[in-house]
Amino acid sequence: MLECTVVACLVSDGTMHRWLQSEGASRSDEVHLFDRIAQETEMAHITANYVARLYADEVRMAKCGRNGWVRILSKGRPVDIVFDLDCSRRQSEAEQCPALSTAV
Repeated sequence: MLECTVVACLVSDGTMHRWLQSEGASRSDEVHLFDRIAQETEMAHITANYVARLYADEVRMAKCGRNGWVRILSKGRPVDIVFDLDCSRRQSEAEQCPALSTAV
């Protein structure tokens, strides 16, 4: 119905890092970093807003170490969104334990 496909991609963090740093990797002119998201639903909401605003032709998502990486292709132009997934975990732990909230 939605014409979505999923392709498994298994690489080490080091391999992914080298690939992202290589000259051959397709570069994005626009990169957005979200390092203070409250929870996963906020990440989904942010991604959905970008997809709608850019009239996305294609959306790709991957987990790279502690980061969630979303690449949105719109009219052949890539836009990257990077989320700090550890930040979300740390904040939810702080909500459960008030002593952690001062350390975050």
